[in-house]
This record gives sequence, structure tokens and C-alpha cells, in this order.
Amino acid sequence: MCIRDRNKKDQKDPDPVEVKEEEYKDQGKDNKKSENKISEAQLLSFFELKGPKQGDFAYEKPQANVEPYVIEKNLANVDGVSDYMREKLPDAIKSIEKDGFAVTYELWQQPFTVYESNQYIFMNSFVTTDSVLHLYNIIYLGLLENMEAKDLRSKLLAMTEGLLETALDDLDEDPASIKNAALFYTGLKLLGHDADVPAEVEEVSDAEMKNIEGEAIAISNITGSQVDYSMFRVRGNYTKSEDFKSYFKANMLYSQNFFRVLDFANEPDYEAIRSAILLSRLLVIDERAANLWKEIYEPISFMVESTEDLTPLKLAEIIYDVTGDSNFNKEKITSDIVVKKVADVLKSMEGPKINPTKGMQMALLPQRAVVDNIWLQGLIDDRPASMRPVASGVDLMAVMGNDLAYRISSTNEKNLRWDEFLDRLEEMKTQVCSRSEEEKRSNIYRTWLWTLEGFNDQDLTGYPTFMQNEKWAYKDLNTALGSWAQLKHNTILYSKQFGAEMGGYQPVPTHHYVEPNVEVYQRLIWMTDYTIENAEAYGILDAKKKKTLEDYKDLLEFLLAVSEKELREEAISEAENDRLEAIGGEMENIFLGFYVPPEDEEFSIGASLRETQNIADIQRVGSNAVGEPEGSYLEVGTGVFSDIYVVFRTNGQYYLGRGAVFNYYEFLSEERMTNEDFAMRLGGSWTVVRQMDMENKEKVEIIHPFFEKELYEKLEDRFN
Repeated sequence: MCIRDRNKKDQKDPDPVEVKEEEYKDQGKDNKKSENKISEAQLLSFFELKGPKQGDFAYEKPQANVEPYVIEKNLANVDGVSDYMREKLPDAIKSIEKDGFAVTYELWQQPFTVYESNQYIFMNSFVTTDSVLHLYNIIYLGLLENMEAKDLRSKLLAMTEGLLETALDDLDEDPASIKNAALFYTGLKLLGHDADVPAEVEEVSDAEMKNIEGEAIAISNITGSQVDYSMFRVRGNYTKSEDFKSYFKANMLYSQNFFRVLDFANEPDYEAIRSAILLSRLLVIDERAANLWKEIYEPISFMVESTEDLTPLKLAEIIYDVTGDSNFNKEKITSDIVVKKVADVLKSMEGPKINPTKGMQMALLPQRAVVDNIWLQGLIDDRPASMRPVASGVDLMAVMGNDLAYRISSTNEKNLRWDEFLDRLEEMKTQVCSRSEEEKRSNIYRTWLWTLEGFNDQDLTGYPTFMQNEKWAYKDLNTALGSWAQLKHNTILYSKQFGAEMGGYQPVPTHHYVEPNVEVYQRLIWMTDYTIENAEAYGILDAKKKKTLEDYKDLLEFLLAVSEKELREEAISEAENDRLEAIGGEMENIFLGFYVPPEDEEFSIGASLRETQNIADIQRVGSNAVGEPEGSYLEVGTGVFSDIYVVFRTNGQYYLGRGAVFNYYEFLSEERMTNEDFAMRLGGSWTVVRQMDMENKEKVEIIHPFFEKELYEKLEDRFN
């Protein structure tokens, strides 16, 4: 079979990714098909999937005996209050008097720039949990993007080429065999390559490409299932380069083109099962293709989640158990008697928890059943005349044990229109809280959610006064939701949807403080160790990035140690204060160790333009009886970072410090939004300032932060 690269350009030096693609392509190229068949022993080995290692975690509750704060009127007893603040931020001053802190809407693209700015203007720093969580987001995203760009895309292409060749060798007049070949040919085209295929294969593929380009709901020409082709709109960080875009679309093809083998009533579709069997057979009759599939599937399972849908691997195991035929004889495994036996096994299996009304389905690379989407699925009314068609991130935090989130969700009048909501909320909370320790940390995605549960401890006796009021509880909830939104953004491709400066000379003494979220830091340290050990085992962590992760762990251990001293009201040493003073540069170095810029971006681009506006659609709104726009999308995201001003006491003296906090967004959109779309809707964002004149800017409907009223004073003034 002749494979052609549609996008290949003349160049003196070969692209490293293209070299890797050629390596995968050449593996076993000279082997005859008969020699490349999987033996029975290899087949049994193929059925075994590798899981990550995890150790124990024990929370060590800190000793906390901070005496109550006494903040005098107009902050008279507080050092570090500038004339600028008193003149320009009078509402913030009043809020600080009352609550001990205030949040002001600012335009920081990266939180470390706040701390670097503090250093240059001789401002005290308040190091927030938001900043530290954002750093892990950068680490996670860098690991994922590096794995995709340097490894997974090459393997996906090699697997596609191999499966297309196998499908063409296996081609006969059976329409299913033609459609299988068309699936892989379409995948090849989406990855920027081409091949010589029979006219009937090209015809089916061309029709599928039209569906993909149309981005509407249509019937797949390959599987006959209804597909929402708007899912193919490239989103998240996959807009960075053409390689990322093509990888995104090819993965979507292999996840959205599924065979519905059982319907909602658990009744089998025998023709769909037969087609799924044929697809599964193509994968397992070739050792190379089978191994490439595992090498794609397993690291994504570690980084994101496993799937609840039927995989070709699981179906092959069922076929083997039913027939005992390791050769997967085509006529035998597609016979009526085998198809019915396979159907009986499928009927005995647990069905999907996400979109259960769609029944059981199989795809080549199914999307992953991320656990938070399973929980949120249980909190929507999925009937046609739904009384609660849209979930919320607040619901998620509620069932994860956040008391404030639970109060918000359980008293929201819109939620109470559904008479089952409170019972569902309580049931789901009980289910979530009863998870085993192993379940909580079985992959990085779940471990990230588990880390955010560190905000749930309501016993803050002995903690600084500013942390003991409800406004701070809103700040913590906003932080948790902001970090969760980043997780959703990073994994948008794989998640199955439900319904380097270090500072300079310092002539003015400054004093700094760490937000003492001890449990969160302890969980982050555990997650960092977990990431290092398993990322190495999966071959996705090079020496340079390992060193950066170790630097991040060292930073976390330092912040934890300082936090514990603060809670005991012990003096912060000069060396510790000096390190906090330069923490912006330390954070930036960790950022640079994992940051993957767009392909057209110069490395020297200013940190303020390394845009942090991230958006992810997590649900399509179905038919309902409460007026929510059917066909719209629930979007969650984070915008620019804002300033938080906090009064803290260290070494017996009150100081005002500044740090960076998330802005969390949650809203319905008429279309699936890209990061670029989202940035245009954020008032005052760098993107808007750069790309739009004032006349056009006025025509844009500005999106406000989700907790605007709870966290900001007169925020609307910033958008007028």
C-alpha cells in the first residue's frame, strides 16, 4: 500500500516527529502477515493492561494556635498599605477592614508575574494555593502535550496505517469490511496522509469527511450511529499547531464512530455486534497494531481515565472466551451462533453510567469515563421533559464534601424544581464519600480531584482570622473550581461528556506569607511523587522534566513547612523570607520547564501574553421543561488571574500582602467554544485589547466571573 504525506514539505533536516513516524512505520514492515500474527500467548498478554503504582497517604493535621487578628480602622496598624491603594481601591480597603482580605479584578495571565511585580515594587507577597495549583496544571498539560506530540501522534499514525493495510488485505464484498477500511482511511486523511484505496472505500470516507466538516448531528456513514460532529471542532490546547489539530480530529473519529451493541433496554443489535467483532478482529490479528493500541491506551488511562465503553481489546477477550480461537477465523467468529453468545455476555455486563440512555457501545479508542462526569450525570434529570437539564461545578464540589457548595446546591431554587434533586444529591454524596483510597488515586485525573478535597476541612480552629469567615470559604471554593476547570480543559479530547527572571536588588525590607492550606500541600506532594514514579514507568518523563518536577516538590515542601510555622505563630527566618521574596522567579522556572508554546510563538514572548484563558464544554443541554436553551453547551473555564490583598501577621507585626487567585467561569454557550472564542468574551483581557478595537469590543457580550457578587466589590465597573 502506498502511503503519501499530504503536508510534507521539502526540507534539509528531517523533522524529529516525522523520523519517529517512519520508525514506527518501518517496524515489522518486511514481515509477512502470517509472521506478524499474534500467538495465543501474546494474545493473552495483550488482554492484560498495565496500571499505575500508588502508595499510602496519611494526612498529618497541623498544630494551629494563631491568635485572633485585630485590624484597626483604615488599616492603621497594618504595614504595606500604599497611597495608591488608599486612593484607587477604597472599596478594597473597606473589605479588608471587615474580612481581612479583598479580591480585585486584574489582568494577570500567569500568577508568578504577580509575585515578580511585588518584588520590583517592594510589595509583600501572599503566596496563594491558586498559584501552586496552577503550576501543577502547567506541569500536567506539559506532560500530556509532550506525550502527544512526540509519541502518541506517531503511534496513532502507525496504527492507522497498519490497520488500513490489514483492512484492505481483508477486504471483500461485505459492506462492514468496506466501512472498516473507510474508518482507517478517514483517520489517515485527518492525520495529513493519503493512500491508494478502492473507489468504494474512498466513497464512504469522503461522505464521512463531509460530516466532519459540517460539525452537525448526523448519521455516521461508517457505523450507522448518530454522531454529534460538533465534537470535531478543535478546542482546548489543540489549536496550538496543525499536528495537534490533526491528532485531535483523528482521536475524535476513533471515539465518536461507535457501534451501539446494546440499546437502553439492554437489547442487542446483532448487526452492530457483528461489525464490532470484525473491527476488533482487525486489531488483534496483527501484533504490531495491537501493541501500538496498548501503547496509546495505557498512558492515557494513567493521565486521564479508563473507559466504561466496550473496547476492541475487551471484545476480543470475550470472543476468545466464547470460541477459544486465537486465530480469530473470520467466518467462525461472525457466525450467528458466536454473535449471539457474545451478545449474551455483553448483556450480563454492567452498562455505562455516563449517558446510559445511549446503551452499550464500542469504538476503536473510546473516550474516557472520567469519574466527575459520572457523578454529575447522576445529578441531572435526563428525561425528555427534563426538570434539571444542566449540572454545575458547584454540584461536583458538593458531592465531594464541600459544605459551602452543598448549601448552595441544596438551596438553589432552580435545582429544587426537580423533586428528586435533594435525594439524588445526598445519594451521590454518599457514593462519592464511600470511595476506597485506591479508587480515589487510581490515575492522575482522580488524584487531582482528590487533591481538591483538601479544601473541605471545615475545622479551622486556630487558623488565621481571615480564613474563618464565609467569604474565604467562597475564595477556597472558587480556587477548587478554577483548578477543576483547568483539569476539564486539559482533558477535553479524552473525556466522555455527560448529558525566567529570578529578581534583583531589594533595598526596601518586605515580609511575606503563605496561604496555610496544609492538607492541600500534603496532597499535592503525594500527587507529585505519584506523577514522577508512574510517568517514568510509562516513558513520558525525560530527565529535564523530572528535575523540574523535583523542583516543584521541593517548593511544595518549603511552602508546607512555612505554613506549619505560621499556624504555630513561629518566626519566619530571614532565609525563608528571602525565598518567598523571590518565589515569582522560582515559579516561572517551573513554568518554563513544562510550558509548550504555540508553533508560531517566539520563546521570548512576554509572560503576560502566555494566555491562561481556558474553556471546556462538558455537557450538551437536552430537551427540557424549564426553559434552558436546548442544544447549548455548558462551559467551564478560568480567565485571567486577579489580585487578592490579605492582612497577615508574621513575627508579631501586621502586613498587607498581595497574591494571585483564579477567576472561575460557568455559563451556557450556543456553540462549543475554543480558548480564543472565550478570550474574546472576557472583559479587559489581553486578547481583547490586542485583537479588537473599542467599537467592536462594545458588541461583545462580556462574561463575568461566576462568584462575582461573593468575591468582588463593584466588579461591574471594570467592564463598563
